Amino acid sequence: MLSPPGTPGTQAVGPLAQSATALHISTRLLF
Repeated sequence: MLSPPGTPGTQAVGPLAQSATALHISTRLLF
């Protein structure tokens, strides 16, 4: 699922990865 920089795939995965990381950190803090 690797896309060249500037493609819609990369633009969609960027924020998704950030939200997933934040969710992972918050769950680690809670549990």
